[in-house]
Amino acid sequence: MNALAQFIRKLHHDDRGAIAFETVLIIAALVLPMLLLLFLYGADLRDWIAELWEDVRTDSEDLVE
Repeated sequence: MNALAQFIRKLHHDDRGAIAFETVLIIAALVLPMLLLLFLYGADLRDWIAELWEDVRTDSEDLVE
């Protein structure tokens, strides 16, 4: 039992990998809300971009003529 307690204490004080884990958590905290917004408003965003592109294309055709 002493060996198990010693192993748990040693494992508890081991900080290796903590920075990588924290980095993954920070990235997830940034990316997950963006994915949620993209999922919820993806169709609206696609329509908005298509409308903007059509305006740009129309304006550029007017410049050529």
